[in-house]
Amino acid sequence: MRIPERKVHKASGHDRVRWNKEEYWFGKHGSQESDDRYKAWVAELLAGNPDPPSRPRQLLEVDELAGRFLDMAKRRYSRGEYHNLRQAIGALLKKHGDTRVDNFGPKALIEVREAMATAGWPRPRINEQINRVRRIFRWGVSQELVHVHTSLALRELLPIRKGEKVGDVVPPESTPVKPAKASQIEQILPELVPQLVDMLQLHAIVGMRPGDLVIMRPGDIDRSDDVWVYRPASHKNEWRGQHLAYAIGPRAQKILAPYLENRKPHVPCFQPAVTRKQRQEIVHAKRKTKRTNQATKRLIKRPMKIKDHYTTQSYGRAIRRAAERLTKDDREAFLALHFAPNRLRHTKATELRASHGIEAARVALGHSNISTTLIYAEADLAKAKAIALESG
Repeated sequence: MRIPERKVHKASGHDRVRWNKEEYWFGKHGSQESDDRYKAWVAELLAGNPDPPSRPRQLLEVDELAGRFLDMAKRRYSRGEYHNLRQAIGALLKKHGDTRVDNFGPKALIEVREAMATAGWPRPRINEQINRVRRIFRWGVSQELVHVHTSLALRELLPIRKGEKVGDVVPPESTPVKPAKASQIEQILPELVPQLVDMLQLHAIVGMRPGDLVIMRPGDIDRSDDVWVYRPASHKNEWRGQHLAYAIGPRAQKILAPYLENRKPHVPCFQPAVTRKQRQEIVHAKRKTKRTNQATKRLIKRPMKIKDHYTTQSYGRAIRRAAERLTKDDREAFLALHFAPNRLRHTKATELRASHGIEAARVALGHSNISTTLIYAEADLAKAKAIALESG
């Protein structure tokens, strides 16, 4: 009989075994408790029990609950939300990984919150992550792993208010995300290859989410009218049953048209392989010595795996590396020049709010609620000043 191997669950730092499509948890990796539980579990398996029991609900600890939740979350949530959940669980397990679930209450949650504040997390971020911790226990109720009273008790902890002290510190406020300036975009463009230039300009004109830009395909664009309509194959709020469409005008059409010609409907418009080829052509054009075939031979021996489309992360890295090349080791210059892709959406929202009003900005950006648009669109102070001059 093959003895199942105990492995470390990286997200929680605890040992577990998968056996007969079930998971069995033993405690913190490297601890004596984990060794003892694993040996007892193997002994029961060798004694003839085909399915040794996991810890009963009364003995279930927070580490096992969190690990099971993460396995579900990896299938259910987006990559970004999964990362947020891992961070929240990391803070939870540092304080209460070995605490029994039935003993975890509001005071334990306060200790987790204080640890986040001590680590310097911003106040809004702490409130968000505490809500994610609550979600873990709500899910546990649905799986009959957590008593409903435990989940209800955790809901009673009030969020942190601005300026409120948590433990020994007052958590700082989050830095608001500012729109990308036109000067930043203009400086970055010469450092990008042609395909990335087109992506950046299209992004700035339409104001779509980066995740919707990178998955754009010809088959998702309706070109039957003067204004094209792009409906992403999947999007952020699809699970809520919401529909999303972006209007693409003449300027954006001119940029996008070459990527639609002779392209199959389900082939992504923007491909990393094209960017790589363009970058190689630029490097080879700048060579002053004779080109050799060594690089080509290395690629044949160890071909690089390239995805068929960009991700929001790889798109963001391309912009970041361009800023790093321009500023070299000057940290202050880098911070002044660099912008995350989503800031282009803020830029478009602010422009539309100033020129067409907040409702127009909401419609163009595909927001279902105008309060979301208010987050993205900064108030046009110049217009407010002009109104004040006229109205007194």
